[in-house]
Amino acid sequence: MRSRSLLGQLLRDQVLLALLSAVVLVLAGTGATAILLRKQQDDMLRSLGRSLCHTIAEENREESSKSPAEAAQEALGEVALSDLRIEVEDAVGKPVASSGSLDGWSRPARGALAQGKCTTRRSRGQGPLQGSRACFEQCKGDLRILVAASNIHGRSDIRLAVKVMSGTLLVLLGTAALAGRALIRRRLQPLQRLASAAARLGTIPGSTLGVGAEPSELARLESSIDHLLGQLQDALRREKRFTQEASHELRTSLTVLRARVEGLRARALDPDRLAVETGALIANLDALDRLVEALLLLARSEEDAELPRSTVNLCDLAREAAQARREADGGGSPALEVVAPDEILVAGSEELLGRALSNLVDNARKFGGAAARIRIHVAREDSRACVSVEDSGPGIPAESRPHVFERFFRDPSRRGSIQGTGLGLAVVRSIALRHHGGVSTGGSDALGGEAVRMWLPILGSEAHPQSLSPLERS
Repeated sequence: MRSRSLLGQLLRDQVLLALLSAVVLVLAGTGATAILLRKQQDDMLRSLGRSLCHTIAEENREESSKSPAEAAQEALGEVALSDLRIEVEDAVGKPVASSGSLDGWSRPARGALAQGKCTTRRSRGQGPLQGSRACFEQCKGDLRILVAASNIHGRSDIRLAVKVMSGTLLVLLGTAALAGRALIRRRLQPLQRLASAAARLGTIPGSTLGVGAEPSELARLESSIDHLLGQLQDALRREKRFTQEASHELRTSLTVLRARVEGLRARALDPDRLAVETGALIANLDALDRLVEALLLLARSEEDAELPRSTVNLCDLAREAAQARREADGGGSPALEVVAPDEILVAGSEELLGRALSNLVDNARKFGGAAARIRIHVAREDSRACVSVEDSGPGIPAESRPHVFERFFRDPSRRGSIQGTGLGLAVVRSIALRHHGGVSTGGSDALGGEAVRMWLPILGSEAHPQSLSPLERS
């Protein structure tokens, strides 16, 4: 089922709102008019009744010999009003005088009217707006007067006025619907331009919608979409670069493995050579395994999924990394030194932070050498937790330091002598940035070699990525 367009929905809502407004206006206008007309008619009937009472009293004073009935009849004779029914009765309800006639007139019961009250009378066959309106007035003495007129709500001119007003509102409703359609269509043009621009948009670097929508809401929408496009393009660039670099490294390792396997086949009858080649082949497989593991860890550290958050004690992780390195070194290297308090807490993934510390320690041992001293120092600096891994080795050449955190970078002067994937420090940097932290490297004043530092926000403190250096934000 095809969904309705936004234009259609807005037009439908606009028509419904206009129709509801028209109905309310018609009902309110008709009701207010009916109330005002009713009040005017009742005031007129009561005023006429009081005037007749006054006239009858004057007739009695001028000619005291007249009976009340005669005075009432003479007073009614002086009233020449059409479309009125006037009745005068005595104290017991006996009619003593009357004047005029109304279609379908039926006199209300004596108890139906109280002093100053009015009522509407309808005969059989008359509609709800037809009939007559009667008001009662008690004169001084024993007489009382009933004045009745046709119901003003049933008058043809009044009904015509109501029809004209209703028709006018319906015409206005139609006009408003047509005008609203044109205005809404015009206001939706920026959305249509946004949709057209998005449909034409390709994967060209730096592409934006470029519509320049004027309404503030659409301008914010366009800005948000452009920001999202920028993030997607950055992600695509990173993915493309990662794929190219990983493919190159994997192809190199596979080429070496193929060469060794072919060498094994050619020298299968030489036991000594076979043992050497088999050992080298196993070493190459181990290197390939480490490369794949590093690639997977790097991908995990850069994924867009929400980072698992738990309370992590960096001091415990430093001691565990030192212990693991001691076991791997055996007795052939100096024991690692750990300088750390009991507890410095951060928030994040304990697994990823543990791998980052392990990579720092492994990197120090690999490039510092088996005889190098390694010290892990954990400290708190303001709102940051800092982990520094120092060694007494030869250090990193100054020209290589700006590149050591890049993926697949290896110092050209050591590429032939030290095996590695070039991903260890890149993984550390990615994990630190994922935790709103950063990394840096420089010379070690205490041990004379290299000092690689990683810092993270203390648990409960706010991270501000904009405060990182350009190297850390790249």
